[in-house]
Amino acid sequence: MNKFFDRLLMLKHSRIFASVPLEDLRVVAEELRDEAYVSGEEIFSRGDVADRMYIVQSGRVAITLDSDGKHVASTLGQGEAFGEMGLFDSQPRSASALVIEDAELLSLNREKLHDLLLSYPHIALGLLQGMSLRLRYANDALHAQKEKP
Repeated sequence: MNKFFDRLLMLKHSRIFASVPLEDLRVVAEELRDEAYVSGEEIFSRGDVADRMYIVQSGRVAITLDSDGKHVASTLGQGEAFGEMGLFDSQPRSASALVIEDAELLSLNREKLHDLLLSYPHIALGLLQGMSLRLRYANDALHAQKEKP
């Protein structure tokens, strides 16, 4: 398969972009950049400037609440996105991202994302739906934790 088609499939199967129309995903796919990381490498740290978001193409990434990686909030695999919150609220990173299995990532920088959101409203709506879904999952997990004896 060709690289562009692989990217398009990755986007369509990611939770955060799943509801975005295919025509708009083509534009997103053109703006993505490849990045490779080895196990143990830090992608970003809590407090860093949020300048790009990522989608896992292969490998695994841990999102941790501290810089030493001991408090893992989630483990992400193929098709999962992370790092997008700070692109919207201009706040520093709220968590750290650590590679736990050699990873190939797709990245999209803040400026490109903002340009896409202004030009393609369906992308903005799709991202909002994807982020809302993730927030619901987080809320459900908190409720489940609270209800444990």
